[in-house]
Amino acid sequence: SSLPQSRLVEFVLLCLREVLPIAMGSCGSGARPHTAGDAPQGPNGPKSPRASAKLWHEKLKASTVDDVPGVVDGAPPNLKSDRSFVQAALEKNGLSLQHAAPSLQCDHGLVLVAVKQNGTSLRHADSKLRSDREVVLAAVQHGCTMDFVTEAHLRSDKGIVLAAVQHKWPLSSVPLQLRGDREVVLAAVKQDGASLDDANESLKDDEEIVIEALSNGWKPDLKRSALKSKKDVMLRAVKRDGWVLSCTDDKLKADKEVALAAVQQNGSSLRYVADALASDKDIVLAAVKQCGSALHFANAKMQADRDVVLAALGNGFSLCYVRDEFRSDRECLLAAVSQDGIALDYADKKFKSDRDLVLVAVKQNGRALQFAASSLSNDRDIALAAVRQNGQALRTVSRQLKRDREVVLTAAQHACPLSDIDASFRSNRDVMLAVVGFHGRSLCHAGEAIKADIDVVRAAVLQDGHALKYATADLKSKRDVVLAAVRQAGLALQHASDVLRADREIVLAAVNGDSRSLRYALGGLSQDQECMAAAGA
Repeated sequence: SSLPQSRLVEFVLLCLREVLPIAMGSCGSGARPHTAGDAPQGPNGPKSPRASAKLWHEKLKASTVDDVPGVVDGAPPNLKSDRSFVQAALEKNGLSLQHAAPSLQCDHGLVLVAVKQNGTSLRHADSKLRSDREVVLAAVQHGCTMDFVTEAHLRSDKGIVLAAVQHKWPLSSVPLQLRGDREVVLAAVKQDGASLDDANESLKDDEEIVIEALSNGWKPDLKRSALKSKKDVMLRAVKRDGWVLSCTDDKLKADKEVALAAVQQNGSSLRYVADALASDKDIVLAAVKQCGSALHFANAKMQADRDVVLAALGNGFSLCYVRDEFRSDRECLLAAVSQDGIALDYADKKFKSDRDLVLVAVKQNGRALQFAASSLSNDRDIALAAVRQNGQALRTVSRQLKRDREVVLTAAQHACPLSDIDASFRSNRDVMLAVVGFHGRSLCHAGEAIKADIDVVRAAVLQDGHALKYATADLKSKRDVVLAAVRQAGLALQHASDVLRADREIVLAAVNGDSRSLRYALGGLSQDQECMAAAGA
């Protein structure tokens, strides 16, 4: 008490200087050991908790949907209890709920967010909420199966069961009393017509339900003649799905109105039409106009009918299946090659030298050029049309046209691989610029001047980041080029210059694309906390 005030203050400060490190756990030997829950270390010392939280929020935002649960799992405990952080995670992937703090797994609002994003996250909710009707209903509406609904009263809840069958939960697993509920059964057969087999017998004569079931794959018991012979029911059914004709009574298969409605909806149902209608031109024409391949199911008379064949060829039927006389019919050939240029292969030989016909074929499919007569292989207009449709058609043009700059450039602009292009063009800037836009690594076969062209190299790395490997050393040091490469393929970092492998922005861009690229970082960045966090290390 007799010390002057100034000496007393000095004494107190000295004591605090000695006591505080011990109280903080350092025991006079420096900073306390770093633990997993501590804030990440920055280049100038530990980051503040606020800075750490911001880093985790940024990592969460940059994560893919599949990676979100892992991010939450790796986050420090305080963030697993942080409502805003957990909610942001649940909005991206509801399954993140499994890694949230228990106090948040029983948070009604957050659990609703989780199950609405992914219904199966219900299994990670607190047991009390797994018995909550609102939560369970939301979960089922978003993909949760009834397997995860354990409470008996909820498994018998009509609203929940209705949501379940609307998501393809089998009617066979629904409580018996609800299999006689019209709304539930109707929802079930809209998903799977065969569900009607598990419905109450009283609903199997409900016209709306039967039509929905037939339209969704139900094959009724053929003994149920009351259904298959009811024209009004079957007519409505075949208008929804022509295949239902296969289930109708033989009398209705011979009914022109029913048969016509069926083939207009699905041409291939022509196979189920009664023999008495198999020669009906109206029905067969309607069938092939809906589906060209229905001609397979027509009888011999109709397969020899020019109008029918022409309609089928104009709707995708292959020329290879028609009679020989139609392969010499120019109108039929035009109809065929306009739908499928490769049909030129089945044309009569004399038409393979028909310039106009060949031009139509190659415009539809450039590869049809291989079936044209050799006399047209040097036709520049045909060659240009072919490579414009498919760059790989360049391999079938004449040797002279393979050295034509416009033809080659057009082919390159339409995905022609470098292997099909004459070697003399590998130093042609325009051609190589087009080639690398589709096949970036083709840069490896380019001339040295091309490998030093920044525009060509940039186009190559934008298509395939690994094309950076073939660029000149100067371009491997160009920041914008390297940044484009690692954004396309993170592992392209290994091909960058040493200076840029030590560039934080470039390394972060690389590891965000592929965490394995961290091994190629230099300048201590492979051990940098921010880079390691981005890589999930």
